[in-house]
Amino acid sequence: MLEPKTQRRPRTASDHAGGIRVLYIGGWGRSGSTVLGRLLGRVPGMIFAGELNHLWQRGLAEDRLCGCGEAFSRCEHWRAAGEAAYAGWGNVDLAQALAAGPEGARHRQVPGLLGIGRDQALEQRAALLLGLYRGLSVVGGGATIVDSSKSPPYAMLLGGVPGLDLRVVHLVRDGRAVAYSWAKKVERPDQPGAFMPRFGTASSALYWLTDNWLFHLMQRRGVAVLRVRYEDLVREPDRWLAAILAHAGHEHRSERLEEVAAGVDLGTDHTVAGNPMRFARGPVHVRLDDEWRTRMPARRRAVFTAIGWPLLARYGYLARGVRHEE
Repeated sequence: MLEPKTQRRPRTASDHAGGIRVLYIGGWGRSGSTVLGRLLGRVPGMIFAGELNHLWQRGLAEDRLCGCGEAFSRCEHWRAAGEAAYAGWGNVDLAQALAAGPEGARHRQVPGLLGIGRDQALEQRAALLLGLYRGLSVVGGGATIVDSSKSPPYAMLLGGVPGLDLRVVHLVRDGRAVAYSWAKKVERPDQPGAFMPRFGTASSALYWLTDNWLFHLMQRRGVAVLRVRYEDLVREPDRWLAAILAHAGHEHRSERLEEVAAGVDLGTDHTVAGNPMRFARGPVHVRLDDEWRTRMPARRRAVFTAIGWPLLARYGYLARGVRHEE
């Protein structure tokens, strides 16, 4: 089991007095980021916004459903955020905005995002993104913005935005559970008749390795990263939520976290993208989802383990020869 650690936070390019605080949930998809985001959204002073890297395409371009159930264009929360950010979404150059999302932060751009070489387009996107997070901060009364975009290149892009104080929660989950989840056929609640993407076992393993490794690289380059295992989070949510909030520099009451851990009564989060669980309402009890242990074919487990064993071992997911990540 990983242990929450208190450590001096390294200075990063995103540090500055009065910076807009962003708590970024990073990792590879299907690792529990929506669950964590919704838990954090119940804590006073935190606002869960979902996967903000998809806001431009799924919100502005396609007008999909917000987590509240309204179309993006009809959601009063996002209207207010657009007014605070850009004096209205109509003032946003959509082509530039689309480049600021996934199109503007791809894995092939990692060297530029890490500052190896100069990219003027990245500087232009940084200004656009600062407006977005500033608008959300205004609407949220200065609350910490919880962004579950997960993408390491997008986290690197945010890390270079002057005016943002970026803290990263690197959420990891047993990659075999992740691969099992990615193989399922899941319909999109915000796009009837459409389904979420699916990946084969080998592809899942390669993505899982790459994205998780990139967060290690970010940490080595001075970004504030706290690593949390999904399995530990759902077993001891109050303990790990406390560690995450401390990492974010957020004051909290321990009794409030105990209430969250005992069972969450989900209200409304204005999220622009994410797992279908972002639409859930009512009481939800945090529990471990380990269906893969009995349902995942042995051959697929073996394929994933053969590819992903270096990080499976590092995170403590292999029975023997384990080196626990610090």
